[in-house]
Amino acid sequence: MKLLNKITILLIFLSLVAFISCSNKDTTGSNNDNNNNNEDRTLSYYAGNWYGNPENTGETHIITINANGSMIIKSERGDITVTSDSITRSSDTSYTTTVNYANGNIQANLTFSSDTQGKFDMISEGTTTSIDITKK
Repeated sequence: MKLLNKITILLIFLSLVAFISCSNKDTTGSNNDNNNNNEDRTLSYYAGNWYGNPENTGETHIITINANGSMIIKSERGDITVTSDSITRSSDTSYTTTVNYANGNIQANLTFSSDTQGKFDMISEGTTTSIDITKK
């Protein structure tokens, strides 16, 4: 009888351990906290000064992204200020805008490959200029 009691207690204990260890909670290291979720990320997440090397002319300050989600595109003809409400989030790492500049429209696309690396594409009059950018 003692053996049967020990086996019963052991089976109950093992059942409890299996039940406790099997939960729906994801504990594999992924973080689903809203503060770190890419779906909630806006352009302001990438705030700072971004530099690139257009046409291999040397590293140049290309864009400033502001904490309010607006940005300033640096240009030889002067800075282009883009308000946050005219910037569209295309995906969790891609943003686009169209601005009227120098009697024409310029489409600007930003695609981020990491928190400090990305690509800036400007499309004007059918010509696309792509610049790899780095946050500094």
